[in-house]
Amino acid sequence: MTDQAIPGILGLLRGFSRLIGLLIVGIAALVLGGWVVGNVTLKSVVPGFVAMNPATAVAFILTGGALWLAQSKTGTHPHRFASWFGLLAALIGLIKLGEYVQLVDLDIDQWLFRDELAGNMMAPNTALNFVLSGLALCFLDAKTHRGNRPAETLALIVAFLSLAALLGYAFDVQSFYAYGSFFPMALHTALAFQLLSWGIFCARPDSGFMRLAPPWFAA
Repeated sequence: MTDQAIPGILGLLRGFSRLIGLLIVGIAALVLGGWVVGNVTLKSVVPGFVAMNPATAVAFILTGGALWLAQSKTGTHPHRFASWFGLLAALIGLIKLGEYVQLVDLDIDQWLFRDELAGNMMAPNTALNFVLSGLALCFLDAKTHRGNRPAETLALIVAFLSLAALLGYAFDVQSFYAYGSFFPMALHTALAFQLLSWGIFCARPDSGFMRLAPPWFAA
C-alpha cells in the first residue's frame, strides 16, 4: 500500500464511523416513534421480542449524535457537544445502575411512556454499556503516554457484551442477554451497541490499536 492510499482509507473509516452515528440515531428515533404510535414492530423489531426502553432510545440518540459530531471539521464546538452528549448517556446508564444497587430511586427509565411500559426497564447490561460507551465518546481523543486510547478499551468491552447478547438471541441462550431475573437487553439494543463500538473504533483510525487498520486493506 502506498502512503498516498492511507489517508483515503482513514477518511473512509471516519466516514463509516459518522454513518454509524446516523444509523444509531435513526434506529432510536424509529423506536421512539413506535412508542408514540404504539407500533410493536418499531419497538421490538420482532413481535414477541423485548421492546427497547424509551430511555435506552434517548441514550442512543445521544451516543449516535456524539459519534457523528466527533467527526466534524468545523471547529471545537461540535467536539465539545460530542463530549457532553457522551457524558449525558453515561450518566443515564450510571443512574440506572445506581437504581439496581439501590443507591438512587429516580426511575429514570420510566419517565417516558410510563403507562405503556408494562414493566419494561433498561437492562443492567444495557446501562453498563451506556456508561462505558458514553465515557469512550466523552474521552474519545484521550491518549496514554504510550499512545493508547482508553476509549478503544471501553468500546471493546461494549463490543464483547453486545456480541454475547446477539449470540444469545441467535442460539436461544437467554443467559447471554439476560442476567437472572433482571429485564433482558433487547435484540436491536445489542445490535446498536455492536455498531456503536465499531463506530468508536473507526472514529480515530490513525491512533491507538486502530492505527494498524490501514495495512488490513493492503491485500
